[in-house]
Amino acid sequence: LKSGSDRSSFIQELIQNADDCDYPDGQIPTFTLTQHGEKIRTEYNEIGFTRANIRAITAIGESTKNSLLEGDLSKIGEKGVGFKTVFALASEVKIFSGEYNFLLKAEEPTVPKIVSRPETIFDGTRMEIELKNSHQTYSLKATDILELCLCLRKLKNLNINGHKVSIKDADNQRTISIDNRTYSFSTYIHEFIISDEKALEERKNGTREIISKQQI
Repeated sequence: LKSGSDRSSFIQELIQNADDCDYPDGQIPTFTLTQHGEKIRTEYNEIGFTRANIRAITAIGESTKNSLLEGDLSKIGEKGVGFKTVFALASEVKIFSGEYNFLLKAEEPTVPKIVSRPETIFDGTRMEIELKNSHQTYSLKATDILELCLCLRKLKNLNINGHKVSIKDADNQRTISIDNRTYSFSTYIHEFIISDEKALEERKNGTREIISKQQI
């Protein structure tokens, strides 16, 4: 993240978290973000949270917690903070995923509290985010959305506050359509090896193992 107050970085983190999830076979990975006043809702049709996922997003150091409460991400030194950087701008997040329904607050990001499940729930994971500043808005231009979508690996359909996006990959080319306007990019794959064992350990997400051989 560039800055705790950077709008596109905030939304980028939400999208990246969804892109890192596992999705059911036969379903198109889909992400939706809507904002109404001080509330943001995201929904994506991933397989769903496990206990290990909950442990991963609530594991946090005290120095990181203080930086989040101050809204200053530049002071965060821990790697893999990921989801928890959302609290730089959010006062609380409700998560509904599979059998889990819980609330996390910026003051206590390590302590999930059980909440009631909504009567109507999206098939996958829903997050309801309460912003600290009710005057913050997160409308993005098509160029901002295009930049966010360039490096996604799994998500193929997105709706970001009414902007409809589709991503298609074929024959070393990525085609991104935003509100019926199409952009095409050539893709190149670069393979590399991570030899730092500590870095591999830090990149783990719940039960997911990170292998040394990687691609970008």
